[in-house]
Amino acid sequence: MSNTASQMALTTWSRHPGREEARLTSFNIVRVHRTRLVNLARVSGLKTGANGDFELTLDTGQAISGSRRYRDAVTSIEELANSASVPNDNRAEP
Repeated sequence: MSNTASQMALTTWSRHPGREEARLTSFNIVRVHRTRLVNLARVSGLKTGANGDFELTLDTGQAISGSRRYRDAVTSIEELANSASVPNDNRAEP
């Protein structure tokens, strides 16, 4: 990517972050923290805390913390877990 193209991409993102984030959701990428975006297809585990914050485990083993402000992302993850059998560490075992 040329320097000009990368500057344009950054400018587009900074001027219209909501629009760009909306485009990313079609690729299952959601914001889980003010500084973090996550591809839901890479999530292999979810732990939720009593205060609403949460921690995601990626298929690489990396842990990503999420903020309660982005609780809607957890809802998306839980829906994905129900449809794709992603382990959720807080579910009651049968």
